[in-house]
Amino acid sequence: MQTHRVGILHTKWLGAQFKKKVESNPRVKIRELQAKAPKKWNVIVTKSMAAKSKQEALSQIQGAFRDQYRRINDYCAEILRANPSSSVSLKVIRSPDFAQEVQNPELMNYCVFQRLYVCFNACKKSFQHCRPFISLDGCFLKTPLGGQLLTAIGRDPNDQILPIAYAVVEAETKDSWVWFLRYLADDLGAEKIGKCTFMSDQQKVNINLKLFSKFVTYAEHYTNKLGLLPALDEVIPGVDNRFCVRHLYNNFRKKFSGLELKNQMWRCAKSTH
Repeated sequence: MQTHRVGILHTKWLGAQFKKKVESNPRVKIRELQAKAPKKWNVIVTKSMAAKSKQEALSQIQGAFRDQYRRINDYCAEILRANPSSSVSLKVIRSPDFAQEVQNPELMNYCVFQRLYVCFNACKKSFQHCRPFISLDGCFLKTPLGGQLLTAIGRDPNDQILPIAYAVVEAETKDSWVWFLRYLADDLGAEKIGKCTFMSDQQKVNINLKLFSKFVTYAEHYTNKLGLLPALDEVIPGVDNRFCVRHLYNNFRKKFSGLELKNQMWRCAKSTH
């Protein structure tokens, strides 16, 4: 079998070709990248070259993300231009010597993204005509730079969801929830938001209990550790807070399955006190 050296087949070029595949699946196997080369270009790529190409693709992807974060201030300005009266707050971490008038080039001068809060004006106005109900949730951002997304969702009179506000934060902690809720209260009004019922999920709670009543106590304890309930008490004292029954049941049925227990749980959830 004849072998030829292809000049264009270098790590940087292969990294650009593999970029889309690696971006969709950062954990793609090296052998999958090797198998792609003969099918697409009729050439054989060694294992070491495929590994270097994958690393090059990851570097290009992460570099693209960093470039986008450098323009986050432009994104905020564009939101305010296209959506007047919207609320946008950007929080960054600066080095101690960043604010000096004469900066020393030998020192580290940096400005790192930390948090971003966005609430569109149309969403603020729409919520005034919605039910006094707000669902709070957070999820991980599956990007090379990580972070978490916090959201506030309402329900309109037709039982349709209404995105109210969102924030990108470094982690789901009490401090980040307090920061998010303060801006939310300012946008929606302290009087309006104080009459709302807040709902949070309990999807992450593990059940190691024998009684449902103890499970509810454990769920409350877990949320206190997570920081959401203390944040609500600090920003909006005395506000009503409830747990999502669907998430409660998903955890409850891991230990207590059966249709009868399911029906009993929903009867308890729908009952009044």
